[in-house]
Amino acid sequence: LAFSGNNELVGSPENGNFLGILELMAEYDTFLAEHIQRQQRQRHVSYFSPTVCEEFIDILAKKVLNFIIFEIKQAKYYSVSVDSTPDITNVDQLTIVFFFEHNHLAKYIPSFFSSSTHRWNLLIDALKPLHLPTIKPLSNTRW
Repeated sequence: LAFSGNNELVGSPENGNFLGILELMAEYDTFLAEHIQRQQRQRHVSYFSPTVCEEFIDILAKKVLNFIIFEIKQAKYYSVSVDSTPDITNVDQLTIVFFFEHNHLAKYIPSFFSSSTHRWNLLIDALKPLHLPTIKPLSNTRW
C-alpha cells in the first residue's frame, strides 16, 4: 500500500493514502481538523512529511513485531512456515509465517522443513534477532 501520492498537499485528490486517511480522520476529530487547517496556512514542520510518515510506519512495525514475539514466547508450541520467491528484480522475497496456539494444542503433526538448505539458513538468520527458542530440525537426512 503506497502511503505517499503525487503531491503532499492537504485537500488534493492525489496526496496519497497517508494524508487521505488523516483527512478522513479529521472529519471526526476536531483537534486534528484544526491542526491540518493551521498547517495549510503555515510553512514550518507539520509532521505530515513522507519522512515522518516512514518513521511512524517503522515505529508501528516494531511495536507489532514485539507483540507477535511476545505472543509466540507465551505459547507452548509454535510452528513456522517459510516461503520465498524472487520479485521482478530477481531479489529473493522471504515470507515467514508463525502459527501458535494460545490455550491448548489441538493436534501435533510432525513435519519436515523443505530440502532447501538456503531457505533453512534464511529462517535461522531471521529468527536469531527475535530471541525465540531455537528451532531444531527433526531430521538431519533432509539437509
